[in-house]
Amino acid sequence: MAEPLFDPEFLNQLEQLRLHFRHKAAGQSGGGRMSKQLGVSSEFSDFREYRLGDDFRRVDWNAYARFGKLILKLFMEERQMQFHMLIDNSESMQMYGKALMAKRLALTMGYLALSGYDQMSITVLGETSGESFGPVTGKASFLRAAGYLEDIPVSPGTKLYESITRLHFGSGSGICYVFTDGFSDDSLEDALGYLRYYKQKTTLVHILGPQELSPSQEGEVRLLDAETGERREVEISPGLLRAYEEALRDFTAGLREACHRHGFYYERISSGMDLRQAVLEQLIKNK
Repeated sequence: MAEPLFDPEFLNQLEQLRLHFRHKAAGQSGGGRMSKQLGVSSEFSDFREYRLGDDFRRVDWNAYARFGKLILKLFMEERQMQFHMLIDNSESMQMYGKALMAKRLALTMGYLALSGYDQMSITVLGETSGESFGPVTGKASFLRAAGYLEDIPVSPGTKLYESITRLHFGSGSGICYVFTDGFSDDSLEDALGYLRYYKQKTTLVHILGPQELSPSQEGEVRLLDAETGERREVEISPGLLRAYEEALRDFTAGLREACHRHGFYYERISSGMDLRQAVLEQLIKNK
């Protein structure tokens, strides 16, 4: 039976992370965002209507008395950031708990964005992708986001570039997380170039299973390609394991270098990691 996306331990970890960021923000300035630009600027920028989950302290009560609507004051550092969670849900991601880790990481980063009064959307990548959840604001949207991820279909293939170029980010910059095992039938680097063109500050979250990171089995085995269904009999020997480890190093180094060429972050995460450790030590360190 598949492990559920939602369980008490996951909710407990989410709350601990929220409190961690709340404490971190309080130590830096008075805002609610998790970026380094937390704060309340005295320089007025704009108005917009109140949305569920917004901070009541920003309501302009004079405008409410005049127009009968809840209107928020926005200051230079308080413009809502746009967070995009892009999830590879292909067949290969269903192995070793990679899809579960991707969904939980996306929900965690989405929850932190919503807690900071920012906008968040989720898009599933794959040959049949194109359907998105959001954008939404406010923590009240979190349960709907989790429900959306519970029901997403598995994509029969992976074309990350084609999937990402279907997306429209508008003219403003945003923050983007791409959760994938990196196996794509087209160019992942071209997809990163598309995100760069649309001013998306991107983190590529490269998720691999413990068995993929450190295979230990020797002897004759039957391998199944999760994407194509092709079967192959191979003899696992120490020499073959060394060749695999070298190929893995080259594969991850190529993805890391592609990210750096575009000015993006690269983080490799094992699907066997503790969620809180993955977020605190890798996804948000120095960002």
